[in-house]
Amino acid sequence: MPHAPTAIAVGHDFYVEWAVERGCDLRVDGFARVAPERFALIGELGPIDGLLALRTSRDIEYTETHQWQDWGAMRPLVDHWLAEDRPIFLTVVALPPSPWPDVVFDPVDEVSGIWRLRFLR
Repeated sequence: MPHAPTAIAVGHDFYVEWAVERGCDLRVDGFARVAPERFALIGELGPIDGLLALRTSRDIEYTETHQWQDWGAMRPLVDHWLAEDRPIFLTVVALPPSPWPDVVFDPVDEVSGIWRLRFLR
C-alpha cells in the first residue's frame, strides 16, 4: 500500500487541480475577448481574483464588495468611473438586485458570473 497516496495524487488530485485551473483560464480568456482595454470592475473575493490578472495588459480600476457593507454607498465610486467613461463590470457568485434604481445588470457571461452595469439615464 505504499503507492496508494501517489496513485490518488496522480489519478485524482492532479486531474482535479488541472480541471479547476483550466476552468479559471477559460473564464479569464473569455472575459478578455469582450472586455475593453480600459474598464472598472466590482467583484466578490474569489470571482474577481482571476479577472484581475488582466491588469497586466489592461487599465482596470476595481473594488471588492466586501469593502462595502451597503452597496448603495459605492455609488460615488461608480459615478466617478462613469465620469471617466469606463465601462463597469460586476462579478459575483449570486447576482443581487441593483442597489440603484437607474442601473441594471446586463449579462456578459452568466455562467461565469459576469455582468455589465447599464445606466438608464
